[in-house]
Amino acid sequence: MMKTVFVTGAGSLVGLATAEALTRAGHRVFATMRDPFDRNRDAANVLWAQGIDVVHMDVTEDASVDEATGYARRKSGRLDVLVNAARTSATFSTLGEAPTEFGRILEVNVVGTFRVLRAVVPGMRGARSGLVINVGSIFGRVGMPQLGLSTVAEAATEALTDVAQAEFAPFGVDVVLVRHGMHPDMTNRHHATAPDVSRPDGTSHSRLTPPGMLDAPDTAEIAATICSLVAQHSGYRASRMTVGNPYGTDMLDRHVEDLRRDVLDMAGQAERPPG
Repeated sequence: MMKTVFVTGAGSLVGLATAEALTRAGHRVFATMRDPFDRNRDAANVLWAQGIDVVHMDVTEDASVDEATGYARRKSGRLDVLVNAARTSATFSTLGEAPTEFGRILEVNVVGTFRVLRAVVPGMRGARSGLVINVGSIFGRVGMPQLGLSTVAEAATEALTDVAQAEFAPFGVDVVLVRHGMHPDMTNRHHATAPDVSRPDGTSHSRLTPPGMLDAPDTAEIAATICSLVAQHSGYRASRMTVGNPYGTDMLDRHVEDLRRDVLDMAGQAERPPG
């Protein structure tokens, strides 16, 4: 069944691959990115060539999000699926990042995701049907050295997804976190040392590339996972899916999920059964 999908961050590899894969699967896709006629012109050209509707949107601006989601809703009549793929990161150590850089990461990865949720989900709740897919990383469960405060933003995405799952489920809206894992080939490799890079304070240091970051899961795998979620029936989707080696975070997920269900039960907020 064809669905209307709103994809953020389509100027990135994951967002671009996702928009293409969903279009091939027969869905109507609105692919959003910053500056499709300028900085992201190459990505926009790829999507335009496939007849995909490319829309300018900056997730850090309320007006931009409202304008883009309003445009998509007017053209399609509804938005069935939201894929939050707009992400940014930094690879300095925690103390090597300036507060302004940390704020930028949070503004895009967390506040930006929240901003788009607020613009899209009310329509889904009114229709009592919808799917939200947030793109994240296993480093939201286990903080990784040298990824600095990017891992804090990933953890916040985990928490935001948890809250959204509990709040939106009674209205028929599924929320799923699709996480980058590590490539299986990286499990036996050592850390690799990258060239010296500059800190915000003007000094420099040798940066370590965490295992798995050199061979992250192929973007096509992530896009295929997202497509499979869109095709599944409401209420039967997993709350989290990891593409690549989960590095044990799947075991942690099971414990956290049991605890979360217990807390929701005690609070009288048990999620609806599948179906």
